[in-house]
Amino acid sequence: MDRRAEFGLLRTSGRTQREAALAVGIHLRTAQDWDKGVRGSNGKRFYPDGRGLDYKQAVTTFTSPATTAAPALSPGLAQLQKPISSRYLSLPERSP
Repeated sequence: MDRRAEFGLLRTSGRTQREAALAVGIHLRTAQDWDKGVRGSNGKRFYPDGRGLDYKQAVTTFTSPATTAAPALSPGLAQLQKPISSRYLSLPERSP
């Protein structure tokens, strides 16, 4: 199992960032990035919102979040239409 997958399992089992980072042997900053969905490769960092930072070239690029490997951050329409509680209006109830 790779370190990122092991880190994810430790985090879902309730371990803190620091504990999980120490257990798999990574820096705390890397653990923070992994929790945020940031990926790094060859001097570049790729964020879930589509930003890509190349530190060697000093270049920032933007791509569609749909083309990145990270899951979308916004909920789908079905999730938005799901009633939260009887205290709140649902999406159809808000429409005029």
